[in-house]
Amino acid sequence: MTNEDKAHLKKLLEQEIAAADQTIERLKEASQAVAPDNALGRLTRMETMGDQQMSKAKLSKMQQRRLELKNALGKLPNPSFGLCNACKNPLPVERLLAVPEACVCVPCLNKLQKKIQKR
Repeated sequence: MTNEDKAHLKKLLEQEIAAADQTIERLKEASQAVAPDNALGRLTRMETMGDQQMSKAKLSKMQQRRLELKNALGKLPNPSFGLCNACKNPLPVERLLAVPEACVCVPCLNKLQKKIQKR
């Protein structure tokens, strides 16, 4: 991975983290509890509570993604960044641009998924 690739990836990671931060703030607001004194009908209140639960699930996933992105950004300066954790071959730059937090190559990922499916 060239220094230019790393600089491009760093910029991409920073943008993804900023976007995740914005989404997290929006989802925090959407997952706030519905006050019982709100003048909502019974069905509308149930729908709102369902939406609240969906927002909480999305929030959890987005917080996990943000953590993975931050970890990738922190590992970027390491010489081992961009190497597959399983086979130690370089990850294609295209893969890192598409999935910046990737730590295994596609062939190794497929092998791992097949192992999991056999269980």
